[in-house]
Amino acid sequence: SVLEGRDTVAMLPTGGGKSLCYQLPGLLKDGTVLIVSPLLSLMEDQVQQLKMRGEKRAAALNSALTYQEKNDVFNRLHRLKYLYISPEALQSGQMLKKLQLLNVSLFVVDEAHCISQWGHDFRPDYSKLGDIKALLGHPVTLALTATATEATLKDISDMLGLKDTNYLIHSVDRPNIALHIEKLRDTAEKTERLTELVQKLQGPGLVYCPTRKWAEELADKLREETK
Repeated sequence: SVLEGRDTVAMLPTGGGKSLCYQLPGLLKDGTVLIVSPLLSLMEDQVQQLKMRGEKRAAALNSALTYQEKNDVFNRLHRLKYLYISPEALQSGQMLKKLQLLNVSLFVVDEAHCISQWGHDFRPDYSKLGDIKALLGHPVTLALTATATEATLKDISDMLGLKDTNYLIHSVDRPNIALHIEKLRDTAEKTERLTELVQKLQGPGLVYCPTRKWAEELADKLREETK
């Protein structure tokens, strides 16, 4: 779809090969692939993997870099094949002017569900990506996500200003994952039930708490109860 020059929204499960959907077309087409991503660690991981495979024309631009590192990436923009960038970094007028001088052949939006109406408070700069795409000359656009409702998918297409959108929607069902809910009366009962579950747990596990204070108190109690 991307190689045919069509704006595409793809929903694929985690581990389903979303990166390949832009990395391979990037090699087959002239120009720069611009990948907007909200996850700094994922950006760095993708860049390192590309470099390990021999593709040295990859870099990430985000708030984790030092001034010198940012300057180095900025000066190498015209030589890059893959540029990973945070939506916030794209708001820089200087950066946009530099990108407008490049041939951006593919505009990729990762975690594209952040664009949707419900996601504005989370990463508001995602909602401005449609305008940025226009400033870059409306390059072919690929929006990727692993989670989206039908309404969210439409939001993504509308807010990015996609034309004749090709939707490639695959099941994100993960048969090895189950969701089970128990309703308990109060904090004491929750703590007691959690202790039971932790004692039965084989291997590592995660416990999410609503506050840091509760997390620390619970951790102390679990250490005591499950020695």
